[in-house]
Amino acid sequence: MTNTTDAARKTLEEATFKQIFKDYYVKHGFISSEQEAKAFFLAGMAAGPATPAEQERTQHVLLADDHKGMRVDYTGLFKQARGALARGMKEPALAEMLRQLQEHLTELGQRWYAGDAAAVDEILQLYCIEKDARAAIKSNASQQAPSTAAQERDAIADITAERERQKSAEGWTPEHDDEHEDRSIALAASCYLSHYISRQWLTEEPDGLRQYQSEELPDDWPMNWHEDWWKPKNPRRDLVRAAALIAAEIDRMDRAALAHKTGEQR
Repeated sequence: MTNTTDAARKTLEEATFKQIFKDYYVKHGFISSEQEAKAFFLAGMAAGPATPAEQERTQHVLLADDHKGMRVDYTGLFKQARGALARGMKEPALAEMLRQLQEHLTELGQRWYAGDAAAVDEILQLYCIEKDARAAIKSNASQQAPSTAAQERDAIADITAERERQKSAEGWTPEHDDEHEDRSIALAASCYLSHYISRQWLTEEPDGLRQYQSEELPDDWPMNWHEDWWKPKNPRRDLVRAAALIAAEIDRMDRAALAHKTGEQR
Protein backbone atom coordinates (compact mmCIF):
# COMPACT_ATOMS: atom_id res chain seq x y z
CA MET A 1 0.00 0.00 0.00
CA THR A 2 2.88 2.35 0.85
CA ASN A 3 4.53 1.75 -2.51
CA THR A 4 1.25 2.54 -4.27
CA THR A 5 0.86 5.78 -2.30
CA ASP A 6 4.45 6.82 -3.00
CA ALA A 7 3.99 6.08 -6.68
CA ALA A 8 0.80 8.14 -6.81
CA ARG A 9 2.50 11.02 -5.04
CA LYS A 10 5.44 10.88 -7.45
CA THR A 11 3.04 10.92 -10.41
CA LEU A 12 1.26 13.93 -8.95
CA GLU A 13 4.55 15.73 -8.38
CA GLU A 14 5.68 15.09 -11.94
CA ALA A 15 2.38 16.25 -13.40
CA THR A 16 2.30 19.39 -11.28
CA PHE A 17 5.94 20.15 -12.07
CA LYS A 18 5.33 19.82 -15.82
CA GLN A 19 2.22 21.98 -15.77
CA ILE A 20 3.47 24.77 -13.53
CA PHE A 21 7.24 24.90 -13.63
CA LYS A 22 8.44 23.27 -16.82
CA ASP A 23 5.76 24.66 -19.14
CA TYR A 24 5.60 28.12 -17.61
CA TYR A 25 8.51 29.24 -15.46
CA VAL A 26 11.21 27.70 -17.65
CA LYS A 27 9.44 28.65 -20.89
CA HIS A 28 9.14 32.28 -19.86
CA GLY A 29 12.64 32.50 -18.45
CA PHE A 30 11.82 32.96 -14.76
CA ILE A 31 14.02 29.95 -13.96
CA SER A 32 17.01 29.21 -16.15
CA SER A 33 16.79 25.43 -16.54
CA GLU A 34 14.40 22.54 -16.11
CA GLN A 35 16.74 20.95 -13.55
CA GLU A 36 16.78 24.12 -11.45
CA ALA A 37 13.02 24.42 -11.69
CA LYS A 38 12.46 20.85 -10.53
CA ALA A 39 14.79 21.25 -7.56
CA PHE A 40 12.96 24.44 -6.59
CA PHE A 41 9.58 22.74 -6.91
CA LEU A 42 10.50 19.63 -4.91
CA ALA A 43 12.00 21.78 -2.16
CA GLY A 44 8.69 23.57 -1.90
CA MET A 45 6.80 20.27 -1.77
CA ALA A 46 9.06 19.02 1.00
CA ALA A 47 8.68 22.21 3.02
CA GLY A 48 4.92 21.69 3.30
CA PRO A 49 2.36 24.39 4.04
CA ALA A 50 3.35 27.51 5.94
CA THR A 51 2.66 27.62 9.65
CA PRO A 52 0.21 30.23 10.99
CA ALA A 53 3.15 32.26 12.30
CA GLU A 54 4.84 32.17 8.88
CA GLN A 55 1.61 33.18 7.18
CA GLU A 56 1.25 36.09 9.59
CA ARG A 57 4.80 37.29 8.91
CA THR A 58 4.14 37.06 5.17
CA GLN A 59 1.02 39.19 5.50
CA HIS A 60 2.97 41.92 7.30
CA VAL A 61 5.55 41.94 4.50
CA LEU A 62 2.86 42.08 1.84
CA LEU A 63 1.36 45.34 3.09
CA ALA A 64 2.97 48.72 2.47
CA ASP A 65 1.98 51.94 4.21
CA ASP A 66 -1.58 53.08 3.51
CA HIS A 67 -1.70 55.09 0.30
CA LYS A 68 -2.59 58.75 0.80
CA GLY A 69 -3.64 61.15 -1.91
CA MET A 70 -5.15 60.53 -5.32
CA ARG A 71 -6.03 57.02 -6.49
CA VAL A 72 -7.05 55.69 -9.89
CA ASP A 73 -9.84 53.13 -10.24
CA TYR A 74 -8.37 50.71 -12.76
CA THR A 75 -11.80 49.53 -13.92
CA GLY A 76 -12.78 53.08 -14.84
CA LEU A 77 -9.42 53.68 -16.53
CA PHE A 78 -9.76 50.64 -18.77
CA LYS A 79 -13.41 51.40 -19.49
CA GLN A 80 -12.46 54.88 -20.69
CA ALA A 81 -9.65 53.43 -22.81
CA ARG A 82 -11.97 50.91 -24.46
CA GLY A 83 -14.53 53.65 -25.14
CA ALA A 84 -11.93 55.97 -26.68
CA LEU A 85 -10.63 53.20 -28.93
CA ALA A 86 -14.15 52.27 -30.03
CA ARG A 87 -14.98 55.88 -30.90
CA GLY A 88 -11.62 56.54 -32.49
CA MET A 89 -11.17 59.64 -30.35
CA LYS A 90 -7.95 61.24 -29.14
CA GLU A 91 -7.84 61.54 -25.35
CA PRO A 92 -4.56 63.20 -24.22
CA ALA A 93 -5.42 62.96 -20.52
CA LEU A 94 -6.26 59.28 -20.84
CA ALA A 95 -3.07 58.67 -22.81
CA GLU A 96 -1.06 60.26 -19.98
CA MET A 97 -2.76 58.04 -17.39
CA LEU A 98 -1.92 54.96 -19.43
CA ARG A 99 1.68 56.14 -19.75
CA GLN A 100 1.85 56.46 -15.96
CA LEU A 101 0.36 52.99 -15.61
CA GLN A 102 3.11 51.62 -17.84
CA GLU A 103 5.74 53.37 -15.73
CA HIS A 104 4.22 52.04 -12.51
CA LEU A 105 4.17 48.48 -13.85
CA THR A 106 7.82 48.78 -14.89
CA GLU A 107 8.72 50.00 -11.42
CA LEU A 108 6.68 47.19 -9.91
CA GLY A 109 8.63 44.58 -11.84
CA GLN A 110 11.99 46.11 -10.96
CA ARG A 111 11.22 46.38 -7.25
CA TRP A 112 9.56 42.95 -7.00
CA TYR A 113 12.50 41.12 -8.56
CA ALA A 114 14.86 43.09 -6.32
CA GLY A 115 13.04 41.61 -3.31
CA ASP A 116 10.74 44.52 -2.42
CA ALA A 117 7.46 42.67 -1.78
CA ALA A 118 5.65 45.79 -0.59
CA ALA A 119 5.85 47.23 -4.11
CA VAL A 120 2.91 45.07 -5.15
CA ASP A 121 0.66 46.46 -2.43
CA GLU A 122 1.62 50.04 -3.30
CA ILE A 123 0.52 49.60 -6.92
CA LEU A 124 -2.64 47.69 -5.98
CA GLN A 125 -3.63 50.51 -3.62
CA LEU A 126 -2.92 53.18 -6.22
CA TYR A 127 -5.23 51.51 -8.73
CA CYS A 128 -7.91 50.46 -6.22
CA ILE A 129 -7.47 46.73 -6.87
CA GLU A 130 -9.05 44.27 -4.39
CA LYS A 131 -9.57 46.86 -1.66
CA ASP A 132 -11.75 44.55 0.46
CA ALA A 133 -9.15 41.76 0.43
CA ARG A 134 -6.47 44.19 1.60
CA ALA A 135 -8.72 45.53 4.34
CA ALA A 136 -9.28 41.99 5.61
CA ILE A 137 -5.54 41.28 5.77
CA LYS A 138 -4.89 44.56 7.54
CA SER A 139 -7.66 43.87 10.02
CA ASN A 140 -6.12 40.51 10.90
CA ALA A 141 -2.66 42.06 11.16
CA SER A 142 -3.87 44.81 13.49
CA GLN A 143 -5.13 42.22 15.97
CA GLN A 144 -1.56 41.08 16.52
CA ALA A 145 0.79 43.82 15.33
CA PRO A 146 4.42 42.92 14.63
CA SER A 147 7.03 43.89 17.17
CA THR A 148 9.12 47.04 16.83
CA ALA A 149 12.12 44.86 15.99
CA ALA A 150 10.19 43.22 13.15
CA GLN A 151 9.20 46.62 11.78
CA GLU A 152 12.83 47.74 11.89
CA ARG A 153 13.88 44.61 10.00
CA ASP A 154 11.27 45.39 7.35
CA ALA A 155 12.70 48.90 6.87
CA ILE A 156 16.23 47.56 6.56
CA ALA A 157 15.03 44.87 4.15
CA ASP A 158 13.37 47.52 1.99
CA ILE A 159 16.59 49.56 1.87
CA THR A 160 18.58 46.46 0.93
CA ALA A 161 16.06 45.56 -1.77
CA GLU A 162 16.21 49.09 -3.20
CA ARG A 163 20.01 48.94 -3.32
CA GLU A 164 19.80 45.64 -5.22
CA ARG A 165 17.24 47.19 -7.59
CA GLN A 166 19.59 50.08 -8.26
CA LYS A 167 22.29 47.59 -9.21
CA SER A 168 20.20 45.24 -11.35
CA ALA A 169 17.67 47.61 -12.93
CA GLU A 170 19.59 50.90 -13.11
CA GLY A 171 23.10 49.54 -13.64
CA TRP A 172 24.47 51.23 -10.51
CA THR A 173 27.02 48.51 -9.82
CA PRO A 174 30.03 49.00 -7.53
CA GLU A 175 32.16 49.58 -10.65
CA HIS A 176 29.75 52.27 -11.80
CA ASP A 177 29.63 53.91 -8.36
CA ASP A 178 33.43 54.02 -8.15
CA GLU A 179 33.41 56.49 -11.04
CA HIS A 180 31.45 59.01 -8.93
CA GLU A 181 34.21 60.41 -6.76
CA ASP A 182 32.50 63.81 -6.74
CA ARG A 183 30.11 62.81 -3.94
CA SER A 184 27.20 63.09 -6.39
CA ILE A 185 25.63 59.89 -5.02
CA ALA A 186 25.39 61.44 -1.57
CA LEU A 187 24.12 64.67 -3.11
CA ALA A 188 21.29 62.83 -4.88
CA ALA A 189 20.40 61.14 -1.58
CA SER A 190 20.24 64.53 0.12
CA CYS A 191 17.84 65.79 -2.59
CA TYR A 192 15.38 62.97 -1.89
CA LEU A 193 15.75 63.53 1.85
CA SER A 194 15.18 67.28 1.52
CA HIS A 195 12.17 66.67 -0.71
CA TYR A 196 10.64 64.44 1.96
CA ILE A 197 11.33 66.98 4.73
CA SER A 198 9.95 69.99 2.87
CA ARG A 199 7.15 68.47 0.77
CA GLN A 200 5.83 65.45 2.68
CA TRP A 201 2.82 67.48 3.84
CA LEU A 202 1.56 67.61 0.24
CA THR A 203 0.59 63.93 0.33
CA GLU A 204 -1.96 64.65 3.04
CA GLU A 205 -3.92 66.92 0.69
CA PRO A 206 -6.36 65.91 -2.09
CA ASP A 207 -4.36 65.26 -5.25
CA GLY A 208 -1.28 65.92 -3.15
CA LEU A 209 0.66 62.82 -4.22
CA ARG A 210 0.54 63.93 -7.87
CA GLN A 211 1.94 67.32 -6.86
CA TYR A 212 4.60 65.66 -4.70
CA GLN A 213 5.69 63.50 -7.65
CA SER A 214 5.71 66.36 -10.16
CA GLU A 215 7.96 68.75 -8.25
CA GLU A 216 10.67 70.36 -10.38
CA LEU A 217 14.28 69.25 -10.38
CA PRO A 218 16.03 70.42 -7.17
CA ASP A 219 18.71 73.08 -7.51
CA ASP A 220 21.16 70.77 -5.71
CA TRP A 221 20.63 67.84 -8.09
CA PRO A 222 24.06 66.60 -9.30
CA MET A 223 25.06 68.61 -12.37
CA ASN A 224 26.23 65.58 -14.38
CA TRP A 225 23.09 63.52 -13.64
CA HIS A 226 20.24 63.46 -16.13
CA GLU A 227 17.11 65.25 -14.96
CA ASP A 228 15.00 62.17 -15.80
CA TRP A 229 16.72 60.39 -12.92
CA TRP A 230 14.83 62.63 -10.48
CA LYS A 231 11.72 60.55 -9.76
CA PRO A 232 10.03 61.31 -6.42
CA LYS A 233 7.42 58.64 -5.61
CA ASN A 234 6.08 59.00 -2.07
CA PRO A 235 7.60 60.00 1.29
CA ARG A 236 8.50 56.52 2.55
CA ARG A 237 9.73 55.32 -0.83
CA ASP A 238 11.95 58.38 -1.16
CA LEU A 239 13.42 57.83 2.30
CA VAL A 240 14.23 54.24 1.34
CA ARG A 241 15.80 55.46 -1.90
CA ALA A 242 17.88 58.07 -0.05
CA ALA A 243 19.07 55.46 2.47
CA ALA A 244 20.06 53.08 -0.33
CA LEU A 245 22.03 55.84 -2.06
CA ILE A 246 23.77 56.70 1.22
CA ALA A 247 24.69 53.03 1.64
CA ALA A 248 26.08 53.03 -1.90
CA GLU A 249 28.19 56.11 -1.12
CA ILE A 250 29.52 54.52 2.08
CA ASP A 251 30.45 51.37 0.15
CA ARG A 252 32.19 53.52 -2.48
CA MET A 253 34.18 55.35 0.22
CA ASP A 254 35.21 52.07 1.85
CA ARG A 255 36.39 50.62 -1.48
CA ALA A 256 38.35 53.78 -2.26
CA ALA A 257 39.99 53.73 1.19
CA LEU A 258 40.90 50.06 0.78
CA ALA A 259 42.36 50.64 -2.67
CA HIS A 260 44.42 53.58 -1.34
CA LYS A 261 45.69 51.53 1.58
CA THR A 262 46.57 48.62 -0.69
CA GLY A 263 48.47 50.99 -3.01
CA GLU A 264 50.50 52.37 -0.13
CA GLN A 265 51.53 48.90 0.98
CA ARG A 266 52.93 48.00 -2.42
